[in-house]
This record gives sequence, C-alpha cells and structure tokens, in this order.
Amino acid sequence: MITFLNSIIFTLAFAALIPLLIHLFNRQKRTKKPFSSIRFLKMLEKQRLNRINIYQYLLIIIRTLIVVLLIIAFARPTLITDIIPDRNAARTTAVIILDTGLNMRYYDDRGMRFDRAIVTLKKVLELFKPEDQVFLLLTHQAKKTRIDSVIIDAIKCSYLHVNRDNVISETIKILKSYANYNQEVFLISDNINMAGTFSDIMKQISEVRPYIFQIGDQSFNNISIDSLYFVNDLFEPLQPIELQVSLYNAGLVNAEDTEIHLYVNDKREAYSRTTIAPGEKITISLSFQPKDFGFIRGYVEISEDALDADNRYYFNLRIPEEVNILFVEQNSSIYLESALKTIDRNSNVNIKFAGYEQWGVDNFSKYHKIFLANFSSIEGLILTRLNNYLKAGGRLILMPGYNSTPSDINHLLNEIDSDIRVINLSEATGSDNYYKLKINPRGHPILGNLFRTSDTKINSPHFSRYFKVRTNSIIRQLLAFSNRDPFILYEKNKNGFIYFFTSYIDETWTDIQFKGLFVPMLTRILSSDNYGTDHGMNSIEVGTKFDLILKQDERTGYYSLVTPDKINIKLMPDTFGMTQVLSVNYLSSPGNYSIFNAERTIAVLSANISSGALSVQNRDHDRENEEDLPVIFPEDEEFKDTIIEARSGRELWK
Repeated sequence: MITFLNSIIFTLAFAALIPLLIHLFNRQKRTKKPFSSIRFLKMLEKQRLNRINIYQYLLIIIRTLIVVLLIIAFARPTLITDIIPDRNAARTTAVIILDTGLNMRYYDDRGMRFDRAIVTLKKVLELFKPEDQVFLLLTHQAKKTRIDSVIIDAIKCSYLHVNRDNVISETIKILKSYANYNQEVFLISDNINMAGTFSDIMKQISEVRPYIFQIGDQSFNNISIDSLYFVNDLFEPLQPIELQVSLYNAGLVNAEDTEIHLYVNDKREAYSRTTIAPGEKITISLSFQPKDFGFIRGYVEISEDALDADNRYYFNLRIPEEVNILFVEQNSSIYLESALKTIDRNSNVNIKFAGYEQWGVDNFSKYHKIFLANFSSIEGLILTRLNNYLKAGGRLILMPGYNSTPSDINHLLNEIDSDIRVINLSEATGSDNYYKLKINPRGHPILGNLFRTSDTKINSPHFSRYFKVRTNSIIRQLLAFSNRDPFILYEKNKNGFIYFFTSYIDETWTDIQFKGLFVPMLTRILSSDNYGTDHGMNSIEVGTKFDLILKQDERTGYYSLVTPDKINIKLMPDTFGMTQVLSVNYLSSPGNYSIFNAERTIAVLSANISSGALSVQNRDHDRENEEDLPVIFPEDEEFKDTIIEARSGRELWK
C-alpha cells in the first residue's frame, strides 16, 4: 500500500492539462482555397501525414506524464510496510524532550538524575539516520534546536521553571512543520513535572509515537527553603535584625533534626533545629547583629539532602556608616530644628538644612533621605526630580504644617504616585480636648527597645490638630492616635519609600517635643531603614532580568557584574530620557551578585530559586491514564529494537 506524505500537492493536478490546452490553442482552422499546382501535393503519401499526427499525440502524452510525475514526486509517495517492518524505514521527524528542571538535580542511589538523562540521550540519538529531522527541546527553554547543532556534553541542568505548556506547543508545531511518515516524541525525565505531556500532544496529532525514558522513580524526599523576609520594618546601624525563613517538606517522610544555619559575610551567626512533617510548611525565626557597615551579604542554609540546589537562600542589605539627610523648611519650628541639630551632633546622621528657595538646585542622589517640612505648593522640574529620586530608591519624609493645605499636599502626593490622600485638617476644640498618641512599645517598629531599660515609662503626647488621611491596605501605620487615625505612615513607592507625618511639630499642634520619646523616636526614623532590602534585590528569581536605576553620582565610569563564582562581566547602561539603567541578564544560578561602578560596589543582587520551580506534588495528580498511552522504558531497559521495528514505510525517493 502506498501513501503520500505531502498530499496537499495534488491540488495542482490541473497542471497536467496544460500540454493539451497548448496543443488545442495552437491548432489552426483549415480553409480550402483553389491552387493551380495542388496536383503536385497529391504525390505525398497519405500514410506519412497520419504518422505526423501520431507523433503529436505522443508528445502531448509525454508532456502530460512529466507534469503528473513531478506532482507525484513532490507528494512524496511512501510504501507502507506495517505488516513486515522495514528497518530502512521512511524518514523520521523526532522531538526529544530533555527534562532540565530542578527536579533532575535530585540524587538517588544511582547518582544525579540529570547525568543519567544525558547518557540516555546519547543512546536515543543512535536511532536516527542522517536524513532524519531530529530536534531537541530543553524543558526550561522550550526552543527547538536541531540535534546536529547541539554539543550534548555542554547541556546543563537548569534552576528555572519547567515550561511544560510551551514544550507541548513547540512540539506540536515541529510535528506539523516536518510531516515525515514516521513521527516520534521522546521524553527523557523522571516524569515528576512533565506528567500529562503526551495526552495533550496526541489530542492534536494522533499519528505520533510517544516514548518515555523514566529516569529514576517518582519518590522524592526533599526539604526546601521557600522564602525569606525581614521582620524589622526599620534597621538601625549595628542593632539586631530579625528574619524569618519558610521551610517546606516535599517528601513523604518526617524530616527530623533539620538544621538551619544563618551565615553573614561567611560567618555563622545563628543556628536552629526543627522537625518538619510531610507536606508541612513551617517558619523559623533567626536574628543577627551586624558588625560592619556597608554591603552585608548572607544566606540561610539547611541540612544536606538529596536535592541540595534549594538548600540555600541568599539575601543582602546595606548599612551606611553615615546617613545623609536633606532637611528643607522655610522658617522652621524652633523645636523641630533643635531636635534635628541634636541628632546631627550625637549620631551617625548628617543633616543639611536648606530653605525652599534654594533646595531644588541640590544633587538629590547624595542623600539617603529628603525631609520636606511645612511645605506648600511644589511644581515643575522639582516634582520630576523627586520622582526620579524615588525610582532610584530614595526615601522621602513629608511633614505638612501650617503652610500646607490639603490641596497642596494631595497635589504633591498625586505627582509622586502616592496612594496617601489628605481628607481634611482635624482640630480639637477647647483647651481640655486633644488627641492622644497610642503607646504600645512592646515589639513596635518605632517604640520597641527605644530606651535602654524596658520599664521606662513613656508619657503619651497630646495633639490638638492633624491631617486626617485616607489610605489602603498596602500603606503601613507606624504610629497611630487612640482613635486609630494614623500619625506616621510608611509607604513603598516605586523603588523607594515615603514616610508621612500627619501632624507638624510645633507647640500649636502638639506637645510631643516636650516628651522624652521625641528625640529618640526621630533619631530612629532618620537613622534606620530597610537598606538594601527594598529594591527587589532580595527577591529576584533565578533566570529573570533585573534593571538597576543608576543614581546621579553613579553615571560615569565603567560597570561590571561579579557572579557568585567570581566571573567578571562587563555591563553597559541604557539611557531613557534623564534616567540611566543597568540591565542584568546573567542571574542564571542562585547566589549574591555584586555590581561595580569602577572599583566601588553600588549594588548587590540576591538571586534565588522560585518556590514554584519544583512542583513535585504533580506526581500525585490524575495523569489522564498517561501510562496506557506512551511506551515507557525504565532505566537500563533495551529500547533500540522496539523503536526501530515500530517504524514503517519506505519513501520511494528522497
């Protein structure tokens, strides 16, 4: 039996009529005319004239056959030999799906699964002839590559997500584009994250022959670090920092005596031990006290298990030795100015005082924070520069006062994309009426451990007026009045933060300046921060791109990226208007990456494995009877003869 691999070419069959049509159009109609010498033509034999007509008909037939044979040739006729398989079968289209997911880094009693998958891949390649069309798909990329252009030993296991849906769609596209008689799909995997693959493929292409090469079994005992976050809302220089680590047991047995270690600048700073039940997620608290200023690099590590790639979680933060503040106010309150000068003299906070008539010409990128007090209308280029300052990770402290109207405040908040909105100015009536601040120092980000002794009594200050605001769930209240209206708000804005005081510090507004907590509280707000943890620098997923917005004093010189294994990569900034951005595309493995401007470190990026990169729970879901669909070859089982004998067809010519 013969079939045609490219039967669509038969739509051109009408071309076989072209020789006949040419003959008919060229045939001239004869007319009889008397001619004096016609008697000499009668000497021609009638038989020769008939022979000429026969030659013409034969020529038409030959031309027609040439067109027909060309059409048949392009239709690729193939002799089907299903009854007696032909080892020299028709050309094959093959898609080899190699699982490069995190699960393939798992070690069992025979070693790492990915190493064995590479050995299996080399054996599979022995099945094909040079004229076969063979493509390799890596599950984390899902981009087709001709196998003859691949260096097999250079293929690496990835830390990225298994992109199952893209693998399926790309496989179907290849099979439809290369319509050979034999079509095969090979999956080399432990089949943990790729279950259901062939069911989806064969819904669209039923003629494909599917094969699974099972590397190891689906038993999987693994403890992973899913996430890490800092408990402290604000960090103070050389003060304790608490963080929480989320652990997950993806195995089927208890993980007893799991050890958790905290390393900071390569020194172990904390230790804990726990037991995690199967399928359980728990949170462990750890703390450390930084001993250095500048960039601090660290990681949390758990006990070794069969999959060590997700046993570390990296983080970084930056504690500046000096905190530079630009304080801007016209005719400032004597109480606020006195407190700031005291802080400037007795702490690591350096404060520059400026008025609103000249502050706009300053270089904002020199300051960790800009403090705007008692402001009125701010317009034009200043707003653009404040936006760029926040985009570059700056902090803005806003304290409206008697010069500020709700419309002025809201205009500024709107222009810098803040979600805070002022409703009105709330004022207490009568000398005995006032608003009290809610005081609860235990564990409070502002008031907690504010004094050396925990039993220090804090007298609650009184407020006679404040700006009533509207917020949302994203904005954090650092301090509130007893009626639950906020006094200090904390909002993430672009890559920076905004601190918003709803009341001004003046005797006509409050008596907080006369209380013992005011100067320590203001010192904490000015000197503390969540340095280095706010730019998304601790939550970068391996394999993703990161854009670092350069500050003004970082826009000259050359840039480089140093990877965790000390490889130095040159970087070139991109310019977008007045903004310069460094795009980093080299975060291919977990670890702390350092970005340098000349010899100066300007950023540290902590790349970690996504908590969803290893979805081993898929091994228990309904696989739509997939085990009945493909042929499954366990490890070390011979498969070459089975696959070759399943092929059929002999393409009559190439």
